[in-house]
Amino acid sequence: MNPVPISLTRAMGADIVIAVDLQHDAHLMQQDLMPVNTQTDDGALDDLAWHERLRGRLSRAATRKRVAAPTAMEIMTTSIQVLENRLKRNRMAGDPPDILIQPFCPQISTLDFHRAEAAIAAGAQAVEKKMDELLPLVRASA
Repeated sequence: MNPVPISLTRAMGADIVIAVDLQHDAHLMQQDLMPVNTQTDDGALDDLAWHERLRGRLSRAATRKRVAAPTAMEIMTTSIQVLENRLKRNRMAGDPPDILIQPFCPQISTLDFHRAEAAIAAGAQAVEKKMDELLPLVRASA
């Protein structure tokens, strides 16, 4: 598995390698599972009375949205993304591309083919940001 085949492109004769990383901003879903610390370092209670702390916790719990458990497909997709990101980082550390383009599209996942227009727009915007690096390479190779 080679999610970013930079060395392969160079072996095939590419003078310039431009890599596009679509998953650089993928974040795993995280939940705050740690209880709120109501004590200071010396063990003294905070200034709030216990009933005020309790009322605050209850109101936060009442307004907190329930998070649906991920489906088997979401778990599998996330696992593959984690694997690909690790492989990608290791491979690019040893053989970096000449230019790395990283579109910002955090709400688009691997299987969101119906969001192609948004992905393409994010890609175009990312290319615009790298234009200062791209133009000299294109001119030099022409």
